[in-house]
Amino acid sequence: MSAGAITLDVQGLLPLKQQLKILAMPKALRRRLIGQVARKVTRDSKKRVRDQRDLQGRPYEERKRKRSRKMLSKLARELKTTRNDGLEATVGFFNPVVGRIAAKQQYGATERITAAKLKKYDKGGHNAPATRRQAKALREIGFKIKGANGKRLKSPSLK
Repeated sequence: MSAGAITLDVQGLLPLKQQLKILAMPKALRRRLIGQVARKVTRDSKKRVRDQRDLQGRPYEERKRKRSRKMLSKLARELKTTRNDGLEATVGFFNPVVGRIAAKQQYGATERITAAKLKKYDKGGHNAPATRRQAKALREIGFKIKGANGKRLKSPSLK
């Protein structure tokens, strides 16, 4: 079996005869072959992220807030073969922080916010003026402020 003739079938299992042939190979050769397959899986995964496509080839669901940056692009850089024992290879992340972020992206996560966490994240901006996005949202729902004379209500400026 030459190195250039390897094809990858991620969908299903290899037929029994092919599995037995692979298991009969010397361990070093089998490990190298599985390593090549793992690198191809990594390459294909990175290409899917570059093209912003899921496993079925459909485009990713659009972001709720429009951003110019592609989704998951920095995570794909960290994708590597983490384990190859000659029988199976695992493609994943060496850095546990990146792995946690990837898992949250893949499976979703709920987070309980406590008063202590709010204090930790609060930068003292609770009395600061609204951001531009907040100001637009407030104006859209009809928020009004007192005018200069203190009686008449007016629509606030974005500043």
